[in-house]
Amino acid sequence: KNQAAHLFRQCLRGGVPYEGELRMFDFVDPKAERKIGEEEATLAGKGRPEAPMESIIAWLKDKDLGHSFDLRSAYALMDIDTESDANERAVGEILPFTNVTADFVGLLDYIFFETSEFEQTHRVEVPTSFRTLNGRGEAGGHLLPSDIWPSDHLLLGARFVLKSESVEQASKQEETPEASIPGAGWAIPASNHMPGLPMCACGCVPNIPSLFEMAERRKQARLKAEKEKAKASSLR
Repeated sequence: KNQAAHLFRQCLRGGVPYEGELRMFDFVDPKAERKIGEEEATLAGKGRPEAPMESIIAWLKDKDLGHSFDLRSAYALMDIDTESDANERAVGEILPFTNVTADFVGLLDYIFFETSEFEQTHRVEVPTSFRTLNGRGEAGGHLLPSDIWPSDHLLLGARFVLKSESVEQASKQEETPEASIPGAGWAIPASNHMPGLPMCACGCVPNIPSLFEMAERRKQARLKAEKEKAKASSLR
């Protein structure tokens, strides 16, 4: 985070344009950084060597900078006023956060896909509120990692099919185990989905064990192997 903030400040000082909310960089003052950049440019004009970072970020100032991909987030909040799929438009994200710690809460994780090549059929539905994360109602129970979410980042997941395949067929092709993670489940994306609304009739989710469950499984497997080895030795 510190390195990313440093690069963002350098871009602001170098005059790189930006749009949208600062989110995880809300502690950065763009106006102050722009002013610092102007002062540094004045000094450079008086003979001071150009900062090495200037040559690195210069390409970001290109007004024609872009790409040919039509990317969309798997957790995009789609325009609910759209009348046809052909005119669907992403207007934000349905997730308010993917990282929740004692000193930071923010949306850091995304799954992007090329809409001209793939059709999204499902996504893993994850908690969108502290209340859902803290199912036991404990003090600090919403913080990650926890005994249910073994990382300080929420698990994101999505299913896609090539557009040459039948989306309806892919949606029904396989069944998943019952949910083992509260607040999570495979959900079929809907253009009018809002956080907190149920999206899957069966409430299913891949049976993903926690770190503690995995450790116990490894322990049991090791004990079993040791017993079999001891039994084989005694028969010799």
